[in-house]
Amino acid sequence: MSGDNASLLQHPRRNLGNRYRSQAQKFARLAAKDELRFNENMAWAEQNARQALLHDFTDEQNWRCLADLKLILGDSDGLAALLEDLFVVLGRDAEQIDQLKGIDFLLVGVELLEAAFLKDPLEPDAWWSLIESSENTEVAMVDFSTRCKRLDFSDQRANIVYGRRLERIRASGREDVFIELSRHLLAHRPNNHELWMELGRLYERRKEADEAW
Repeated sequence: MSGDNASLLQHPRRNLGNRYRSQAQKFARLAAKDELRFNENMAWAEQNARQALLHDFTDEQNWRCLADLKLILGDSDGLAALLEDLFVVLGRDAEQIDQLKGIDFLLVGVELLEAAFLKDPLEPDAWWSLIESSENTEVAMVDFSTRCKRLDFSDQRANIVYGRRLERIRASGREDVFIELSRHLLAHRPNNHELWMELGRLYERRKEADEAW
């Protein structure tokens, strides 16, 4: 991956993501109105949708936008690849990956995308609200911790998504859980600077300077 793309992944840019998604939707509308230039406009729509996702992979709308275009184009393989990429961002959960075997992506691909977002929101505040609204928050936290320890966070995007979830855990006062899971994430991807900073500041507040950096 190029340095520029790596920088985008490290710092998702919501405004640019929104701008490119808006352009993608504009070209999709043009394609629907002009049959003669359908392929050209859809190519531009897909290119802009990909840019939206590159600039902000944390916005579920960007994933939906590209998935909708794949559906319009009848691109089953492209929709399958998009779902596989989403599951990488969500930590390569084996249960999720198994859902992709032997299915008709044009029939249920978008449904699987929505099911993934419902269970595992990319937005950290939405994810935390889901945890807090569960029947037993502490049981939900234990389940999340157990799940984290078997996931793969080597993808930089997954590390960022889960790192921001851990920040919500820390803010809730569960500092020991935050420390334990932060170490797990950083073992997979040591260059998550956001998480290092949060972990370091926490150690300093706890007056555990030897552990801080």
